[in-house]
Amino acid sequence: MEGFVNVNGHPVHYVEYGSGMPVFNIHGYEVDHRMMTGALEPIFEKEKGYRRIYVDVPGFGKTPGGDLKSTDDWLSVLNGAIDELIGKEEKFLLTGQSYGCYLMLGLIALRGEQIAGTLFLVPCTIAKRAPRQIPPKAVVEEDHEYSKEMSEEDYKLLARWSCVINKTTWRIFERDMKPGIEAQDLDYVLWIEKNGYESVGEKDFLSIKSSAPSLWVAARQDHYVGYKDAFRFMDNFDRATYVCLDASGHNVHFEKEEIFNLLVKDWLYRIKNVQPFVYDHNFVVYPTNQ
Repeated sequence: MEGFVNVNGHPVHYVEYGSGMPVFNIHGYEVDHRMMTGALEPIFEKEKGYRRIYVDVPGFGKTPGGDLKSTDDWLSVLNGAIDELIGKEEKFLLTGQSYGCYLMLGLIALRGEQIAGTLFLVPCTIAKRAPRQIPPKAVVEEDHEYSKEMSEEDYKLLARWSCVINKTTWRIFERDMKPGIEAQDLDYVLWIEKNGYESVGEKDFLSIKSSAPSLWVAARQDHYVGYKDAFRFMDNFDRATYVCLDASGHNVHFEKEEIFNLLVKDWLYRIKNVQPFVYDHNFVVYPTNQ
């Protein structure tokens, strides 16, 4: 299913698959919903009971930026899209990639207990680049024979985004990410990046807490958002699995596809099968009399 939902006169494009518990998915900057369908649909197609909703953020894909002046405006529109597509009461799962995770944090602050699980993929938690703790750009693996077959333009594009350059990474990048990069309203999103990229709520992000099962996947060689900033949230999400994968970067979901898929399956298992914890705060591992 594909369509538009109207939020206060602003159309939001989305695609939808399956039925069951809603899963609301938010892509990051420069790309569109195809990045998220490429990452998650191979997993969800084998899992029953999930209604997957993939939106295009304003300015990307088929969702126009219109008169929205900041990412706080984006947040308001996405929150309204959830109201229209899911409602205010039904529990749902929330996933995001890169800047989509930044928007996720705003939604968690707004919707709280309605969110039954969260997945943060290469999360951006600080809007401005300068304060981020990021490693230098690196190519950790390259098929040089295949690189010679690529056009100079394609090679530079993949190398800008990826730490692993080979036929497989290019095939996935060309299918899931390049179309969104080409479809973005570049003038608009560059204006937002310059004038309205940082949410007024960012200063309160580290006060956000959640006990819903969560998965945070970072990459050691991620030269866009790094990995250290995401780990500041570890104590805030007390049901979170935190992973930082070596030899991978901002496209860790396909540079380490097998591991990523297993982590997502474990996240879904924890949501379905692991009950809320009851902590025994009086338990003593090593009694003082021993």
